[in-house]
Amino acid sequence: MDDNSSRRQKVGRRLSPAAGFTLIEMMIVLTIIAVLSTLAMPSFKGMAASTRLKSSAKGIRDLCHFARNMAITEQSGYFVVLDMDQNQYWLADIETFNTVFAAADNMLMQPETSTTAQQLNPMNQTVATQQLTVSRTGNLVGVPNDLASQVTFFSLQIMHTITAVESSNQQEGQNYIYFSPNGTASIAEIVLQGRGNRGVLVTVEYATGRTKFELIDVEEEKEDA
Repeated sequence: MDDNSSRRQKVGRRLSPAAGFTLIEMMIVLTIIAVLSTLAMPSFKGMAASTRLKSSAKGIRDLCHFARNMAITEQSGYFVVLDMDQNQYWLADIETFNTVFAAADNMLMQPETSTTAQQLNPMNQTVATQQLTVSRTGNLVGVPNDLASQVTFFSLQIMHTITAVESSNQQEGQNYIYFSPNGTASIAEIVLQGRGNRGVLVTVEYATGRTKFELIDVEEEKEDA
């Protein structure tokens, strides 16, 4: 009986609440967790910033790929318009592009020979302009896409012909990338900026019309400029 009683007392002591963590031990654990969380926070913010930059770059790249493919398929020029002031970009077909400019400037845009950056606002399109858009891109033409939160256009460098530079480190306003039916495109370098010096460079090749992007340091881009 004495042995059984002794065993029960030992088990009772092991299961007693007093045998758990003390308040000091819990405070130490919580302090360690708080310190580790504080140290990891910049990394989490950096990952979020990179994700937003990549998301915006992918959006522009995918729209450029779509514009190129539609230009080849339909044998008609397409444009990706970039608005640095509103941090937006959108698709325009050649009919919409010309119609809007004809109404605004009383002249037609000639994308193959243009040497000036033009402006196109999809929010001001008329009903007549929208009726001209008859293709598989009808629901996409003129619909603005926003860059991700805390991501902005930093600069644009776009050549609409091989021999002339129409835009050199453009910091504001609108410009466009033209995709022709033969698969070529305007030569473009688009720099997007996120938090701090994080940025991404989106490039469009002339010969193939291909679009790609890479993460960069915007401060280095400023020095190179």
